[in-house]
Amino acid sequence: MTKYQHLSAEERAAIMIERTRNTSVRAIARLLGRSASTITRELARNRTESSRCYDATSAARAYRARRERSRRQAKLATGSALYWQVHHDLVYRRWSPQQIAAKLREMHPDNPEQRVSHETIYAAIYTHPRGGLKQAMIEALRQEKPVRGNARKTLARKSFVPEELRIIHRPEAIETRQWPGHWEGDLIKGAFNRSFNRSCVGTLVERKTRFVVLRSSARMVMGGPSAVRAFSSDFVSVDTGIVVRATAGWRLPVPVVPVNAYVFYDVGTGVLRHDPFKGQPNNVNLQGMGIGLDVTWRSVTASVSLAKRVGGSAPGLGSQPQTWTWASLSYSF
Repeated sequence: MTKYQHLSAEERAAIMIERTRNTSVRAIARLLGRSASTITRELARNRTESSRCYDATSAARAYRARRERSRRQAKLATGSALYWQVHHDLVYRRWSPQQIAAKLREMHPDNPEQRVSHETIYAAIYTHPRGGLKQAMIEALRQEKPVRGNARKTLARKSFVPEELRIIHRPEAIETRQWPGHWEGDLIKGAFNRSFNRSCVGTLVERKTRFVVLRSSARMVMGGPSAVRAFSSDFVSVDTGIVVRATAGWRLPVPVVPVNAYVFYDVGTGVLRHDPFKGQPNNVNLQGMGIGLDVTWRSVTASVSLAKRVGGSAPGLGSQPQTWTWASLSYSF
């Protein structure tokens, strides 16, 4: 079965000519290779005072008007009050489209006309005409990509984590932080995350004492178990679960505590359905570090930049709400 196509201008002209010759509908359909119902519907839509009077020009004009009405109108129309509110939050407050959409849902729970999804915001940005206004909105995005989509696919998008070892399945006793020895780690990658680049920082946080360990190593760039084992040589023996003072220059600010001999992983997922406007009390890996990734994320030497910003926060990001998803790691927390 061939794909249906709308009548063209030439076909409408042929219909008009044949109708002036009193040609039947079925004969016109055979002539054009169309269904008789298509011709009947076209004549009924554009019927005038005389049933046999058909004007191709008027029919084409009515067709274009119907097509225009059938198109879904943009909810985030340029120049509207909602558009400028989204623009202000995006450009001046540096909120992500996900944050803006969540805030609008919170502000207008009973008014869907004042709410938009993050995809609507992205569509408004990338379909905007070229110019300074569009450039300002693109620069406000985390990755500043001029077009949507992945520039490349790397091993960072592949997860080695079995479902039973995800961090959401760790024992409930760990959440209370009653005993030391439970560590939480993360791997933060900067720009150009390829095997020959060392733009990464590994973090290890003891959940009870909040003791933070930073580690930068080429072994961490590829992620996976090699990133975890990179801590073994200097501080933690991951395989045996024992903390050692392997380097003479280390001066630990807290007593050395044991490491439990099991590890729960979670790669790049975070708490995907967490409320983006409420803090995450159990994520000590993020709370124990004041890293402003919005400034250092695009640096080629992210490992050096991030290490220098421990305890600080990114300038100009104080108005951002807190969220603890992987997509939101560029916020100030």
